[in-house]
Parts: sequence; structure tokens; C-alpha cells
Amino acid sequence: MASDTETLTTHVAGIGLRDVRAESTFTNGQLDDAAFDAFLTNVSTQRLLGLLHHAVTVGAMPVTVSQAETIEAAQLGALAIDLTLEQLLWHVGDLLDTAQIPMIVLKGPAFARQFYPNAELRHYGDIDILVPGKNFDEAIALFRARGCTARFLEPRPHFTSRFGKGVCVESQHGLEIDVHRSFVAGFFGLSIDPNRFFDAPGSITLAPGRTIQTLARIDQLLHATCHAMLGSNVARLVPLRDTLQIAQDLTENESIAAIERANEFRLGLVVTKALQTAATTLSCTIPGHFAQWAHTYQSDATERSAFDGYLGANRSYASQLMMSWQAIPRVSDRLRYVGALMVPTSEYLRERDGSYRRRANRALRLVRRHGHG
Repeated sequence: MASDTETLTTHVAGIGLRDVRAESTFTNGQLDDAAFDAFLTNVSTQRLLGLLHHAVTVGAMPVTVSQAETIEAAQLGALAIDLTLEQLLWHVGDLLDTAQIPMIVLKGPAFARQFYPNAELRHYGDIDILVPGKNFDEAIALFRARGCTARFLEPRPHFTSRFGKGVCVESQHGLEIDVHRSFVAGFFGLSIDPNRFFDAPGSITLAPGRTIQTLARIDQLLHATCHAMLGSNVARLVPLRDTLQIAQDLTENESIAAIERANEFRLGLVVTKALQTAATTLSCTIPGHFAQWAHTYQSDATERSAFDGYLGANRSYASQLMMSWQAIPRVSDRLRYVGALMVPTSEYLRERDGSYRRRANRALRLVRRHGHG
């Protein structure tokens, strides 16, 4: 009997996708209570309770009556968190609307409501929003004025609003709001133009008469793939599921547009790697309109070196910063970027390096490492 916790959890992540090769029954029998507890813990950690609940409901995962009741209770708890976060999103939207700051909701609620057949299949643990760089500092100031805590320290004032990924804001009730300027930090966050996402956004309806802007459908795929491949050293199951869920839902014309956008923003390697990794991990096939591109895409040396800074042997935040300046088009902005990192404020320096000499030595080591890479 296949009782390996990680294998079973991976099967859960793929349920309902088209052409899943491993989608039969997950085991030849029910798990004993000890194995089930370990399995449920792993599923919960991976935020896959909605898909597990569906697997049990359709009879793909054999469980005891007691285990089914436990899964039902866990699912209700996850849905309660989703509802709380959607209420928070509603209030955040009202706050920024009043201040006339454009806002786009990212990931969780947007993916769940736009691409999954039932929003209850896709849970989330925080709220992610995108605001224009020109409004970023004002948005953070608004949250702070409402008693929220923004956990970040910039090399120099306004660095994040020009070059960074964003800031995690924590509400007075301990809920997190990730305020983004871009999808990711580093090269791939700077190779895109986030302002373009506000030109023709999509939307979701949280309640009758209440809509929230989202990314356009093709841009949702770009964000899902960035989250899958650049969010952590090991790709997590939910972002991989999001990648295939969205890719399968896009029309042929949308897929062509998504490929064009990925190439324009130098995200071709990120998107193709995410599609390949998702298909391999979830025992699925890459949707036909993406398959040939994913297998024939030729990345350049800069893309590969930048990608290695996120996932390769040289993975580190500092390595990402070393490559980032190459994605900044204007020379004046490159100088501001490098200047802020080389000569940051004394407060930032004390927390990160301790002294300018130590920071300079670390930068020199990184330059030598990349020079020999």
C-alpha cells in the first residue's frame, strides 16, 4: 500500500487536473490513524485541505468515518480563515479606494475565484496586493496610520517603491497583508513593468456589488509561475497546481498572448521551468498550447545566471541583487540602485552588515563569485 505522506500529498495536489497520470485511487486501502495524522498535517501545511476534501467527497481517497469527519472539520476551519481574509481584503480595498490608490489583489482569492471550479478548493493564509510604485510609500503610510506594523528596513528611503518587491504589513489582529510593488525581488522583479498590469486588469466579485481588481488572466499565469519557481528554493505544491490550473484554463489566444508577455518581460525561463516542474511533479502534461514552447525555449546567459541566483548553488538575496541592475533599463536608475546598496543608511547598515568595510568586502566576494560563474 502506498502510504508515503509526501507521495499522497502530491496526488492530492493534482486531483481534478486534466491528463493526470496518477489520478486513480491514492491508496489500496485506508490509512491507519498514525499515518493519517501525519498525512493530514502535511496536507494542512501545504494548504491543500480544499483539494483533499474534494478527493474524499468524490471517493478518490478512501478514509474511515472518523477521518472524514476530521477532514470536514479542518476544511471548515480553513474556509473560516478564507472568509476572514476576504473581509480584510474588502476593508483594504475601501481604504485604498478612499485614498485613490489603485490596487490589484494577487494570488489566493484571485486564483481561487477565477480559475478553480470551486473557490473552496484553493485556500490561502494571507492577502497579497499590488499597488503602483508611485503610490507604494503612501499606501504603507496609510496602513501604519491604521495601527499596522510594516516589517522592513530600506537601504535608502523610497528604495522599495522604485526597485523592491514589497513589504509585509501586519494588522492589529495579526493578519498579514503583503503589499507588492512587483512579483519578486531581484532581476525578474525588475525585468517586468508592473504599471502595465493596471492598464487592463480583471476582477473578482467578493459580494454582490463589491468587486476587486485582479491581474489580467495572462498575467495571472506569469505571477503563478514566478511564485512557483522564485518564491522558495524548493517549489511548493500549491503554486505548481496554480500554474497548471491557470495554464489549462487559458484559451489558445490567451496562451499566445501569455507567451508574448513572458518573452517581453524576460520571464520565459521562469514560465517554462514552472510548467515543466509542475507537469513532472503532479504527473500531468503541459497544456498543448504551451508544450512546444516549454520544451524548445532558448534562454540567454543573463537569464540563466539570474535564475541561478534564485534556485541554484549561488542562491541568496545578495546574489539576486548582484544581477538585478542588468534588468534596469535607465542608466540613472542603475546608478541610484547600486548607490543605495553600496552606501545605505547607517541604520540599515547596522542591522545587515555592521560596517561599510564589511559590506564592501561582502560585495567584492559576490563580484568575484559571479565573475567566475
